Amino acid sequence: MRAAWHFDAFARENLLFDAAYSASNWTNPAIVTLFTSLYPSQHGIHSLPGAKSTDESGSGVRTSVLSAEFTTMAEVLKDNGFRTAAFVGNPWLKREFDFAQGFDHYNDALARWDVPGDVVSKRAIEWLEAVGPSERFFLYLHYMDTHRPYGRLNRFDVEIVNEQARAGQRQPTGAVRDELAELILLSDGTRAVDAGIAPSFELFRKSYDRGIEKFDRALGRLLKFFETHEAHGRTAIVIVSDHGEALFTRGWGNHGRGLYEGEIAISLAARLPGVTSRAARVTSPVGLDLRRAELPRRSERMKWPSCWTPEMLLRSGMPQRRSSGKAMSTPGRKGIRNETRLSSQWTRRKTDHRQP
Repeated sequence: MRAAWHFDAFARENLLFDAAYSASNWTNPAIVTLFTSLYPSQHGIHSLPGAKSTDESGSGVRTSVLSAEFTTMAEVLKDNGFRTAAFVGNPWLKREFDFAQGFDHYNDALARWDVPGDVVSKRAIEWLEAVGPSERFFLYLHYMDTHRPYGRLNRFDVEIVNEQARAGQRQPTGAVRDELAELILLSDGTRAVDAGIAPSFELFRKSYDRGIEKFDRALGRLLKFFETHEAHGRTAIVIVSDHGEALFTRGWGNHGRGLYEGEIAISLAARLPGVTSRAARVTSPVGLDLRRAELPRRSERMKWPSCWTPEMLLRSGMPQRRSSGKAMSTPGRKGIRNETRLSSQWTRRKTDHRQP
């Protein structure tokens, strides 16, 4: 059971979106969509830096940066008198990718894979302390605790997992086992395998759970501080993830590879002053388009069987590893099309693990 007590409490007291989806399965396209309300097929951020090249230098960076031609949420708010700031822990959000557009203060000095969430919250609290009681502001924070290398395990974790493991459970082999050996770390930073502990999918998921707990503690610290801030009552708070994590449920363990629920179904909860709902849980599908909601142009839409209704939502994937895809979901079914192989797969939609 994953311990996200502060997130769960926030969701119970406010709005929790049960069917929230990212526009992509990795950070850059998803955050550009969050900032611009444009689909990846519209804003063009698909590839990893260096994956393609469109400029004479051959650097390929031009294919992976946020173009200045798009107006971001931060730019809109800044133009309307908001003070804007961002503290980002993800290296994909460094200034070189032009995500700083519209921010008065953009701190990417924290950007590294293992930056603790407490550090991000600490910087945010220091910034909020300087915000005046009547000052309007937009603050964006990007945490990394639920990203690899996840959380570290103590000996008690290992003992509990090993006791709960069922006989005959699938065990990792070959390259997957080697990958897990590098990812499962003990509290002192050493690899579990070096301490004679065999890598397992259960220990890997426990490590992921520990990452969630680290994020949740950092979130709790931030929320507790902000409850005493004079701007609390008039401030909208949105907690969302940019993508999920595969966790080896389909043969791979990271993200950016598939369009199954594990990688694009996300956690989303919000506190919106002045907005009330009869139900604290919203079951209608929503995506990362906070500025406005609009479907891609007709020419950009996918052709699907006529039996699928207009209520189905179009989702765009990421052309990574020489493949691209799109997915369409209903509450009960899901279709995934591989644009490179020109093949389609239809499955029963399941509520899978989601990354807070």
